[in-house]
Amino acid sequence: MDKLTQTDSLLDRLETDSVKKMLCGIDTLNTSQESKAYYKLLYSQYQYIVDDNFQDTTLLNDCIRFYEKKSDKEKLARSYYYKGECCFRNKDIQKALFR
Repeated sequence: MDKLTQTDSLLDRLETDSVKKMLCGIDTLNTSQESKAYYKLLYSQYQYIVDDNFQDTTLLNDCIRFYEKKSDKEKLARSYYYKGECCFRNKDIQKALFR
């Protein structure tokens, strides 16, 4: 199991301390575009979980653009979900419902 998949599993179990350590240990400079998109999704998901004020959708927008071109519908759906949640927190309902 690679580090990103492990981190995803830890997020599913809400093991946020372990997730933080895993995310800090992942090299995002020398990796594929797919791995970078996955990292951005996991990082945004982690931030959403640990920070009640997290509203930044910049990384999620990158994920959405990437996953719209790929066949990974599950990660695309997660990207849209967390973007919607961040927009909702920001009371930007229009943006939460529409791109």
